[in-house]
Amino acid sequence: MSRAAELWARFWDAEKERHLALPFRILFFGLLAFDCFSQISHLSRYGVGGFNVSHFPQLDGVLPAPQASWMLALVLLQVVLCILVACGVNLKRTLPLLTLSYGAAYFWSQLDSYQHHYLVVVLLLILAGAAWLSERPDGGLPGWSMRLVRVELAIVYFWTAVTKAEPQFLSGEVLKRLLSEEWAIAWVQSTAERLNQAPITVYGAFSWGALVLEGFLVLAMLFPERLRWPGLVLGLTLHISIEAIGFKIGAFSYLMVTLYVLLLPPALFAGFKTQKRALPGPPWGWWVGGAIAIAVTVASLPLPWSIGLGTAIGAVSLACIWGSCGLRVLAPSFAAFILLALNAGTDQMRDFYRYMGGDARARADTERAIYAYEQVISIDPAYFSGTVRLGDLYRASGRFDEAQDLYKRAETLEPDNPTPKERLRSLQYP
Repeated sequence: MSRAAELWARFWDAEKERHLALPFRILFFGLLAFDCFSQISHLSRYGVGGFNVSHFPQLDGVLPAPQASWMLALVLLQVVLCILVACGVNLKRTLPLLTLSYGAAYFWSQLDSYQHHYLVVVLLLILAGAAWLSERPDGGLPGWSMRLVRVELAIVYFWTAVTKAEPQFLSGEVLKRLLSEEWAIAWVQSTAERLNQAPITVYGAFSWGALVLEGFLVLAMLFPERLRWPGLVLGLTLHISIEAIGFKIGAFSYLMVTLYVLLLPPALFAGFKTQKRALPGPPWGWWVGGAIAIAVTVASLPLPWSIGLGTAIGAVSLACIWGSCGLRVLAPSFAAFILLALNAGTDQMRDFYRYMGGDARARADTERAIYAYEQVISIDPAYFSGTVRLGDLYRASGRFDEAQDLYKRAETLEPDNPTPKERLRSLQYP
């Protein structure tokens, strides 16, 4: 064997890294479940006016415009599948299905065009293929798949660095335009004053630093044995800083932070073993019970078509979890619990109807706007803006008594806000 072939074989002989698959799975797919759930607020916009632009122009004349109901089904299914994957449930089924649903939702439309979606699709393709090629009896991801994910990250860093290697970016002008946090802008200003330099010089220095750092991270991802700790420190600092200074890039920074578990020493996780202990009771009871828990949870969400969505997603979940053993059979119930927690702890449902109402108002569809804002204040009775909006819609429709009641309610929500008082004074009865 030639020296080059030997080095190539040694690079992919990464079975010791299979221990990284467990923490990687839990962190990455747990966060991805939250990221998918956060898309719900935008889904009511799909299909509005029959307009759509896909990521592939050739498909625009072939595919129908996506509808809110289809996208809701895809996104809620993604949340469930992410949690099942995080728990290690039947990866040969759950990962390909997650890849298909995530890719379809992303490439079908450009309503949400954050670039991390593209990276996630690529990573899902890698991991779905690895699950199918894996010969491990416990269904876990092989060690070489962790190495392949790092290679993909190296490619991302390389091309990101290439895009920065142009005069406008290196001059600092791009960074200056992107910076939005006041504390960061003030810090650059004070640093420039201390160095007796123009602020643009400081922006330029940081731009050059970002280019060099991303070039270094290419090497850190490819050769972690030599560059593990500086790669961890510098890479995490980069992505935490990007989030801290307010760049509008969705969940990209958070997802990248979770991926840095792949630079940790595999020996840290060598003691983690696959759970084999069986639970009492007939396995099919746990499978069916978990699928029912998912179906009931989705059906109870305050969304249109929720009963049909719950039934469909529960059936798909049952097909995915069939054959699970040990503590993995509890994963569907855990998924149902996470869905309930996300619903109770976030504003996604409220914002789903808020965006629906805003779009309907812009298109003068008063009836649909009233329905949407009625749902808004039903989900969040203390939401001041939604209460005033619905009052305005009632007033425009001639429902003056109902408008008056809502303005009075808004007045109690924010006593110091003059808007409800102005609305009440201007309210005219026929």
